[in-house]
Amino acid sequence: MKYGKRQWHGASLEIGVAAALPQHMRKDIVMVSKVYCEPTMRRQGYANTLLARVCLQADMERKMLMLKVGDGEEGALDHQALLEWYERYGFEIVQREPLLMLRQHIGMKAPRSVLTSTREVPSPPATCSP
Repeated sequence: MKYGKRQWHGASLEIGVAAALPQHMRKDIVMVSKVYCEPTMRRQGYANTLLARVCLQADMERKMLMLKVGDGEEGALDHQALLEWYERYGFEIVQREPLLMLRQHIGMKAPRSVLTSTREVPSPPATCSP
């Protein structure tokens, strides 16, 4: 994954090297940090969209995502709500102090057509015949 700042409207985060990890693990695990949403832009889905896009890219590139959960700022999600938000994206607690969460990739690449298509994907038939 390309390192650096990602933005979607009022939401932003940074992708970088998980420097605290041993060298041999750094190629597979990417650090997510500085997750933020402008106060006037909160509760509109911008941070959700941004994190979902980063997770999708990580899945396509078969990368795990790691983040350190700190105390939120005034007006942001409280600590428990923040943990639950990350858990909805597949992050799991791997260490309590400091609080680290890890998200494993899904282990498969989505075809590029799935990412760019705006039409609905038809449902599979209820039964399959040989």
